[in-house]
Amino acid sequence: MEFLPILDLFTPPRQRRWTVLLRLLLLIPQAVVLWLLGIAAFVVVIIGWFSALVLGRLPRFAADYLSAFLGYQIRVYGYGALLVERYPPFAFTAPDYPIQIQLRPGRSTAQRSSFGSSC
Repeated sequence: MEFLPILDLFTPPRQRRWTVLLRLLLLIPQAVVLWLLGIAAFVVVIIGWFSALVLGRLPRFAADYLSAFLGYQIRVYGYGALLVERYPPFAFTAPDYPIQIQLRPGRSTAQRSSFGSSC
């Protein structure tokens, strides 16, 4: 069974130029935090790849961290793209924020010998 993503976008309200400039300046702390979390996500991807090579699946901690990081990243990018007016929280989970993402773990059908090869 395959899960297809669904994207619902609402038309953002009309915005003034000064508000847009201020909102982009407010994104600087979020960008710094996102950059630091991105470095940690890179390390988790490397650890997860080697774990998947040995175990045949992605460890739970890696899947949890990467899905939480992706949700946070999408909230920050959505605010930066001026899709929402609310400032994104500095948290991995924000159930009341207008931008949400749901990830469902999939079943791996790949063989251990196929990790790292493109053929």
